[in-house]
Amino acid sequence: MFCTRCGKENAEGSAFCFSCGTRVGEAQPGKRRQWSKIAGILDIVSAGVSFVIFLVWAIIWFLGAAALVLTALARDEFRQPLASSQDA
Repeated sequence: MFCTRCGKENAEGSAFCFSCGTRVGEAQPGKRRQWSKIAGILDIVSAGVSFVIFLVWAIIWFLGAAALVLTALARDEFRQPLASSQDA
């Protein structure tokens, strides 16, 4: 009987590999477990990227809104009453 991890030959009936200690006949973690770990890492990275994109958008929006308000204040649009249609 050969070990599925290291490939060494073991005596029939042994529960563990004499070389590496792996349970003889135990299935090795396949690609499914590796893909699961990769998917978890990608989820964390994509959440972080999404959060950074949101922060950049919020900062740009806030700066744009502040620029509009400051421009309006500089033109005295908030201090003067609106022109009525009778003045025209």
